[in-house]
Formats: sequence, C-alpha cells, structure tokens
Amino acid sequence: MMRIKGLETLVRRTKLEIPRPDGGVVEVTVSPLPLGFRSDLVRDLPPPPVPMKVQGRNKDGPIMVEDTGNVEYRRELAYVDALQSTAMIYMATKDDPDIEWDTKPTDDRRQFYEGIYQELRAYGWTDAMFITLVQRIGEVSSLDEDSIARAKEAFLSETQTEK
Repeated sequence: MMRIKGLETLVRRTKLEIPRPDGGVVEVTVSPLPLGFRSDLVRDLPPPPVPMKVQGRNKDGPIMVEDTGNVEYRRELAYVDALQSTAMIYMATKDDPDIEWDTKPTDDRRQFYEGIYQELRAYGWTDAMFITLVQRIGEVSSLDEDSIARAKEAFLSETQTEK
C-alpha cells in the first residue's frame, strides 16, 4: 500500500445536493473517479464501430467512406455515451452508504451499467438531475470541461432517441 506522509489514500468524499424538479434535493456522497477510469470505461463500454457506405466507384471497385450519419450508429453511440455517464455516477457514488443498488456487478460491464441506468430511471432521475450529477462528479474529479460537455451532450441525445 502506497503512503504519503502516513496517508494511505488521497480520496476525499464530497456531499452533493442535486436539485429535484419539485424543489427538493437528492443528497449523494461522491468520490473522485479513480486513476485509469477513462481507459477502463473505453475497454468496458467501447463505442460502436462506424459503419461504412459506398461513396462511389473507381477502377479498383467501390470507394468506401465512414457513415457517421447512420441513424442506428448514432443511436448506439448516444446509448453507449449515456452508459459511460452512468458508469461515472456508479463509480463516484459506490462508497455512499446511503445508496443501495439492486443491480450487482458482473463480468459483463455493459449489462451491469444498463441495469444501473434502468435503476436511475425507475427511481425518477430526470435528465437535468442526471446531467447535473455528471457535471458535479467531473468537477470533484477535476475532469476537463470538454469531457463533461461530451458526457452531457451524449446523455441528451440518448434520451431524445428513446422518445
């Protein structure tokens, strides 16, 4: 175990109040995301492969290009981004003694985070509450604003494709 000046951990816990639509708040205790979280996230919840489409033909055959506008691809990309934001919430709140999850960790991380996401929805979390919590976790974890903006944009686009 690493120690610096006798301390075994630098992890600090921060109590957050997330505003609810009814004027109340949800209190959660979060810890900063651990070192390596981003690389684990990409390994556990990789983005979908970009589909290819034929742009034209030449003497060697079809000219293929990425089809980033493909509706199914964009839907899956938004869903994976929402699951990545869900993973942020889970990891940051997993040591909060007041939060209990019915979904138990499994080797299938995608299935696990899908379960957590469904629990958040069933509990009544709104888009605004979800985004606010992701932003605050980013602040506590000292994530850059671009990462936070991408997570927020991904969640918004995912929720709009569900309607």
